[in-house]
Amino acid sequence: MRKAPERIILGSGYIHLATFEKGAAIPEPQEFCTDDNRYSYIKNGASLEYTNEVQEAKDDMGKVSKTVITSEEATLKAGLMTLIGDTIEKLCDTARVTTSEDGKYRITKVGGIGNRKGAKYVICFHHVDPEDGDIWVMIVGQNQAGFTLQFAPSDATVVDAEFKAMPNLDDEGTLVKYVEEIVGEDAPATHSITQNLTNVSSSLTDTEIDDSEALDATLTADDGFNIGSVTVTMGGTDITSSAYNGLTGKVEIASVTGDVIITAAGTATPTTHTVTQNLTNVTSSFNAATIADGEKLEATLTADADHTLETPTVTMDGTDITSTAWDGDENKVTIDSVTGDVVITATATAD
Repeated sequence: MRKAPERIILGSGYIHLATFEKGAAIPEPQEFCTDDNRYSYIKNGASLEYTNEVQEAKDDMGKVSKTVITSEEATLKAGLMTLIGDTIEKLCDTARVTTSEDGKYRITKVGGIGNRKGAKYVICFHHVDPEDGDIWVMIVGQNQAGFTLQFAPSDATVVDAEFKAMPNLDDEGTLVKYVEEIVGEDAPATHSITQNLTNVSSSLTDTEIDDSEALDATLTADDGFNIGSVTVTMGGTDITSSAYNGLTGKVEIASVTGDVIITAAGTATPTTHTVTQNLTNVTSSFNAATIADGEKLEATLTADADHTLETPTVTMDGTDITSTAWDGDENKVTIDSVTGDVVITATATAD
């Protein structure tokens, strides 16, 4: 693997913020940072601080030791320069904002433990660098440092926010997500993903994938259909035999090296009907429990030794069709086209 180029981080950026909703998917930082959720313009830049505590276990003679991390903290700090009541509301958990009835005033109330919201926020600092590529630093957390509003005669008011990270970014306990844009020739090649699906859905929604990344898609037939033919090609070569598992419905490519096309079609699931045979001292040549709609059913009934077969009863979909289905000369039940559940009841009496 080629070594990543070194970079010099120079300049500031923007703070973006949105309310964290438990269970909701958190978008990628580069997708999250939009004008719609820009929180505030900042002054004096931003900083990310990570600290941890460790515990060292060592033997009495100092020969062996082991060190483990016992706790860790991450804090994203920034000086907020553009302030309104809504900005303060995100800084203080007991703050609430209303607008006067005449619409002329925005009123922010701060304090009162009973007014705490327990809110958490997705916070992302977006460092803009057109030369080396942008950087995004994302956490889930809340401001735990309070705030100071200073009205100075000559300087702009800047509120120093300290957002403490919480392990809610994912199910791995991640505190910080640090994403760097790769620009220039080091950017990985991408390949297109095309899915031609008929009566089939796919768990994969991406339309492109980076070179050498793994592809994983699960194909599911629509209601009333079974997955029929599936073809997978990569770079124009058919790789179906190695990429598709018909038992699990999974398409798996360990390393994508070309454009991928997945073609799958569902075939209608045939309607089936049950065949129930209530036989006493009788055997039947038909031994299936179901039959497809429209198929022909043939069953030859044979009485046990020293028994005589009585005229059976044949019903289909609850209607007695013995007169047309039973041939007493051949001891045979014949239904040319099954359109409902079939019940054959036959008894043979001892001679």
